[in-house]
Amino acid sequence: MESNSEYQRLDDDLVSAIRKRIGQPTSKSYPHPHVTVASLDAIRHWAYGIGDYNPLYLDDAYAAAGPHGGIIAPPSMGFVFSRGISGGVTGMAGIHGLISETKFTWYRQIRPGDRLSGNSIISDVRERTGKYADRQLELVTEGLLRDGDGEVVVKVQNCQRRMERGGGRKASKYADRAPHVYTDDELEQLWSVAAEETCRGARTRSFQSVSVGDGIDPIVRGPLTTSDIIMFLIGWGGQYIRGHGDWVRWARRFRTAAITNPLNIPQPPEAVHWDDAIAQQTGVPAAYDYGPQRFSWLSTALTNWMGDAGALRSLSVQFRRHVFVGEAIWIRGQVAATRIEDGAGLVTVMLEAKNQSDELVATGEGEIQLPLDLDTNGSESAR
Repeated sequence: MESNSEYQRLDDDLVSAIRKRIGQPTSKSYPHPHVTVASLDAIRHWAYGIGDYNPLYLDDAYAAAGPHGGIIAPPSMGFVFSRGISGGVTGMAGIHGLISETKFTWYRQIRPGDRLSGNSIISDVRERTGKYADRQLELVTEGLLRDGDGEVVVKVQNCQRRMERGGGRKASKYADRAPHVYTDDELEQLWSVAAEETCRGARTRSFQSVSVGDGIDPIVRGPLTTSDIIMFLIGWGGQYIRGHGDWVRWARRFRTAAITNPLNIPQPPEAVHWDDAIAQQTGVPAAYDYGPQRFSWLSTALTNWMGDAGALRSLSVQFRRHVFVGEAIWIRGQVAATRIEDGAGLVTVMLEAKNQSDELVATGEGEIQLPLDLDTNGSESAR
C-alpha cells in the first residue's frame, strides 16, 4: 500500500503556484456536468438523494396548485450543474481536500427545463494550521450558475482546506473515536423522527407569525449508511468519480491523485466516502459524508419549516467535523432576527447539527423570505 511519501507534497513551491492563480478559474477543464438540464427525473433523483420528499419537488398535481404553478427543484440542486461549483481546485493531485464552508445565494427557484452552467474562480488563498493536519491551505472560491439567457440563478462561495494525505494520521484528531453501536431503542427513536418528517407545505407561514426565538422542527439524517452515499451520488454524480478505461487513463495521468486500496488497486480519491480502508489513509477512521450532501440536509430543515410560499434567499454552512458512516445527526434551528427590507419580510434562522454523541458537526445561517400578511385595506401590515 502506498505511503504518504509517494503523494504530492504541500510545499512552498506548490503554495506559490496556487497563489498565482488567484482570480483565475479553479480548473482549465472539468468533466462533463452530471446534469445539464433540470429535468423532472434529475429533480427527483436529487430530492431522493438528499432525503427530501417535499411534494413541491415530486408531485405534479400538488405543485401545479401551489404558488409556483408547477414543480420546482430543491434549492441545493445547484450543485449538479457544474463540477467546479463545489469548491474543488485542480493542480493539486494527491493533496487531500475538505470543504470547511459553503454559501449559496439564490436569485430565483430552479425550475424544470432550466439549463444552468457556470464555473468558479479562486478568490483567495490562505495558510492555516489545525487539529486535523499541521499545514493546511484554505482556498476560497466563488462561482455563478447562469441560465440560458445569461441571468444569474445561484451564486456559490466555498472554502476548502487542502492538506497532505496522512497529515491527519499524524495529528490523530480522531484517535479516540469508537464507532457507536445503537440499541434498539436508540434506533427506533431516530427512525421514528425520520419516518415522521413533514414539511409545512401549503399552510402558509407569514412573516408576521414569526418571532425571534421561535424554533424550527428538528430533522434527523442517519445513521448514515453506504446506501445513503450511493443515493446521493445518483443525484449529484460526484466530482472525480470515473470508471473503466476513463479511470485508467486519468489515473495514469495523475498517478499521485489515486489512493491505493489493500488489493494494490488505485482508487479515485472520492472513495474515502464509501471505503473505510481508503479513508483511513487520509487520517480518519471510517468513510464519511460529502459536504454538498450535508449542506443539503440543512437546507431541507429550512424549506420544511418555511412552507411552499417561502423562498430560501441564502444559506451558509460551516462544517465542523466529519460525519462518519454509522453516525446520525440532529439538525435544529432557531429564528435569530426578522426585518422588512424593500417590501420583503426576511427571517434569519441559525442552525446547528450535532451527532449522536452531541458533538457539533455543522452550523448554518439561512435567510428566508416569507409572505407578508395583508391588513383590512389590502396593504402589507408590519409587525
